Amino acid sequence: MQQQDTFVKEHTFFPFGKGTLTSDGIQFSTAVDATAGSTEVTVESVTVNPGGTGLIEEIAFSLTAAYKSDGTQDVTLVWDAKQTDSTTWVELATYTHDSPSTSYVEYTLSGVKSTATSLLRVPINIRLNFAGEDATVESACKAKNSSWVKLKWRPSVQG
Repeated sequence: MQQQDTFVKEHTFFPFGKGTLTSDGIQFSTAVDATAGSTEVTVESVTVNPGGTGLIEEIAFSLTAAYKSDGTQDVTLVWDAKQTDSTTWVELATYTHDSPSTSYVEYTLSGVKSTATSLLRVPINIRLNFAGEDATVESACKAKNSSWVKLKWRPSVQG
């Protein structure tokens, strides 16, 4: 039988944007084009594993993406999370920018998420999805390496 330990562990992860370091010291994931109109494409998906299993107390996050479009079409960013053993994604945060720039624009979504049915236990997966309004218009998105996720969780113990 598994029971929960009495102490809470806290880990902060910087799992995104491990692409090539730029000349100004900023690092992003590889840019992904939105090619299917309003259909979301995954920009980056990572596993966050604090080194054990247990129940999530809280997920705090500050997640930054850079995106661009043709200046007339909307783009939508969606950050999702789920337990690694679940198929159901839970939305952490979403943002739609009306008519963004033709140059990359950065946007940070931050907050605290309480648990949900498919987001109760560690380890978890987190992903950035992106959608452009129109498949005929060039739009692109990438995750920034300063994005972080903090997990507060109670380890499971055998007993």
